[in-house]
Amino acid sequence: MTAQMRHALVTGAAGGIGGAIARRLAAEGVAVVATDLPGDGLDRLGDEPGVRVLEADLANRATLPALVADAAERAGGLDILVSTCPRCSHSPAPSQLAWFPAARRATS
Repeated sequence: MTAQMRHALVTGAAGGIGGAIARRLAAEGVAVVATDLPGDGLDRLGDEPGVRVLEADLANRATLPALVADAAERAGGLDILVSTCPRCSHSPAPSQLAWFPAARRATS
């Protein structure tokens, strides 16, 4: 991870893998916004230092633009995207990731 990559959005964060990734990134000093459906797992994750939680149902594509904007505002930007959402069967096309600095670098 580079010094420039300091803001992350982690989806499916209430689960074991997503939660572990969110905690590890936060421990490394990354500002983390963790998203998942409402529940105890997400609530517990919100008690972790460096992790902000955002309730979201990512199975609904229409909510994604607002979610990303909200997460970027809460984290101070977004450099890292970790998608562990088990209910999300869709992946964004490169053109849909124009907001994401790392995607711009990878496709340039």
